[in-house]
Amino acid sequence: MVLHLIVKPSDFDEFEAGNVKSTKAVTTAKKVLPYIGELYGQLSSDFTHIRQFHQQPHPLTSYSDIDDAVTVNLMMLRLSCWLIYVTLELLFYDVVEESRYWEHRGKNEFAFNPPEGEREWMKKFFDQEDLEEVI
Repeated sequence: MVLHLIVKPSDFDEFEAGNVKSTKAVTTAKKVLPYIGELYGQLSSDFTHIRQFHQQPHPLTSYSDIDDAVTVNLMMLRLSCWLIYVTLELLFYDVVEESRYWEHRGKNEFAFNPPEGEREWMKKFFDQEDLEEVI
């Protein structure tokens, strides 16, 4: 929603009234940040809605082995933290000393354009070699 409102600040009153649909915000956000579509899909289908991982009890215990549920939860936390960072970097671009993700292209015009070193870091952070297809 933050990315949508950065692009379309005229929708703020509509947002405050509760009238901006999440699908509209995601459509706008995908134009700003290409990875958001896949992230939103993963969060929606695998994390926030009840799925297979939620069908079995998970007692509070120490994990000695990394299983699928732990892997999914850690990846969702990793993706969510990254998304918050990238969004805040754009929102506060004028006070960020050096942008890691955004290229300023003119008045109120920015592009998601991380340098190659950052892209390599992202591949390792997300543990996804096919990240180039997304970004």
